[in-house]
Amino acid sequence: MVVAAFWDVIELRMKVFDCLRDDRCDADLASCARVHGTWTNLALNALWLGYPRTQDGSDGDRNRKRTEAIALLPRDRRQDYASRISVLDFSELHSMLVHAMFDRLKFPRLKEVILSNFHNEPKRFRLSKYLQPTLESLKLVDKSTDEDHNWLTSSFLDDVANRCPSLKEVLFWAPYTSINPVDLVQFFRSIRPQAISLDFGEYASEVLTYDVLSALSHYGCLESLVFAPDKAKYADIEVDHLQRFFDATENPFPSLKRLELVLEENAIPLIPQCFPTVTWLRLDVTSYLRDESILKLIANMSQLQILEIVGDGERREYNHTIPARAFIPLGSLSQLKSLKIGTSFYPSCKREEGSEDEDDGFFSPDDKFLIADASDMFSGLTALEHLSINTLEYEGPDHLWESISEFCPRLRSIEFVGALELLNVVSPNAPVLENVTDMAIEQVKASEAALYE
Repeated sequence: MVVAAFWDVIELRMKVFDCLRDDRCDADLASCARVHGTWTNLALNALWLGYPRTQDGSDGDRNRKRTEAIALLPRDRRQDYASRISVLDFSELHSMLVHAMFDRLKFPRLKEVILSNFHNEPKRFRLSKYLQPTLESLKLVDKSTDEDHNWLTSSFLDDVANRCPSLKEVLFWAPYTSINPVDLVQFFRSIRPQAISLDFGEYASEVLTYDVLSALSHYGCLESLVFAPDKAKYADIEVDHLQRFFDATENPFPSLKRLELVLEENAIPLIPQCFPTVTWLRLDVTSYLRDESILKLIANMSQLQILEIVGDGERREYNHTIPARAFIPLGSLSQLKSLKIGTSFYPSCKREEGSEDEDDGFFSPDDKFLIADASDMFSGLTALEHLSINTLEYEGPDHLWESISEFCPRLRSIEFVGALELLNVVSPNAPVLENVTDMAIEQVKASEAALYE
């Protein structure tokens, strides 16, 4: 009888369980709901509550399906399930008709709203209907190039600050939307978020002024500050703003743990001074001064556990990279668990004899990355569990692989984007990575010696 009554709720069967039947968690909840009548309501709440989005964006599909399911329910049943849901994900639901179906609905458990490309019909779309005291996460992505769609106004920011006192996470990715820095200052001083992610495109350095940095650091509760990493051509913050912020701030960002931003290379030395507590650091570097000392101050951030140094993927020339020897000081980061070096690392330094390709001979003798250099770089990285190195199409030296094997016993995954000599894999004396369970190598080159092994 319980089973029959449960499956009589037709919208659950048709709109939820059918599209989620392959998901083990949902299947288990569905089974619980059918076992005993007292479990049914608890299982329904769990099914509709939604899933927290992970750092890689997974579990978003399930939240989107729940959001769409509410819109497809009969009108007289929508409020029942709207009262249960905690995540509204419209990231792939752009129709204004979908939003119209949510008019006059109440969401007492709503904690997260995700919206994208909502500029299509701005007069009919009202962001404000999703702003409420229970909201903890607001993510808005608008990449329209239309001139007349500026929604990041002072009145909108005031509405968010006044109507969402529990807000902990803010994501504004609007690279073509104009914003007044004064409005951002007022907004960031009116809320106390733990995580902020921003993308203002090529105008970021004009928006992220000294005053905005001061407002972000004002309450000292910010734990994650991320600037969109998909446009490393433009620096997010100018050196002058960073320097002024450091000079005028006694205790900058005391709680910050995660930082991702794009900088000119000459701003890198200010990172340890302006963000001294960071344990997760990603730097996209837009220019290269060929300075071997540029990463020494980063290497002094002994608390780092995750480090990513990524160059502009469109700049594939050697003279637009940080010298390989500049990475040697990173060997002092004894707590580092994850290291990613992308599109900026050229640890090889020899010209192929007889080569007429000028790209094969551009390595300077001053940039040689020797066996001792590889040892110095990896000998201190004993806690390393994840490693990713991108040398583009160039072959990494054998001793780089050997040092990784010798000094990184905890390594569990490795990604090598470049070329690897086959002997490093098949030779009886090949380096052994005992604990590695996940390995990705883009290209393997077979020398004559390898073919005879």
